[in-house]
Amino acid sequence: MVPPLLSGWVVPIAAVVATSITVYKFWIQRPSLIVDAEVSDVTRTGRGASLDVELFVANVGRDFAEDGYVAFAPEGWSLDATPADGQLSLTAFEGGDGGTGKRKTFLDDIVYQGTGFELCEGRATVPGDGRYRLAYTTACQSQRPKTDHLELVVDGDEATVEAG
Repeated sequence: MVPPLLSGWVVPIAAVVATSITVYKFWIQRPSLIVDAEVSDVTRTGRGASLDVELFVANVGRDFAEDGYVAFAPEGWSLDATPADGQLSLTAFEGGDGGTGKRKTFLDDIVYQGTGFELCEGRATVPGDGRYRLAYTTACQSQRPKTDHLELVVDGDEATVEAG
C-alpha cells in the first residue's frame, strides 16, 4: 500500500512529466524546412538582368523531416530552373508562363537536422536593378505548412540574397 502522503503527489508529478514530454516532442523537437539561394553571374540584357540562381532546401529544426514538400514562385520576374538530380522530384508547374508559375516539389528522402541539398538551378530574368521576391512554402510530416520569402537584390553587376 502506498502511504497517503505519496499518493497525493504521484498523479500531479506524472501529469507534469507527461506534459513536458509532449511539449518537447511536438513543439520543441520539430523539423523546420527553409529555402535558401545563391546568385552568381549577373549579365545585363535588353530585358533587364539575367542571373544564375541555385535554390537549396535545408532543415534548420531539431528533428529530421520526412515526406517533405516545397512550393516556390517568383513574384514579378521569371525563373527558368531545372530540378537537381537526387533527393527530390519536381511534380508540377502551376499557372503563369515564362517561368513565373508556382513549382511544387516533393522530397523523396529524409532531410536530417542541420543538412540540406540543392533544390534546383537555372537562370533568373529580372527587369533591372531592384528587389525581387521569391515566395515559398515548406511542409513535412511533422511541420505544418510555413510560408516565407527570399529577396534577390540586384544592383548593377552585383546580386545578393536576403532572407524574408
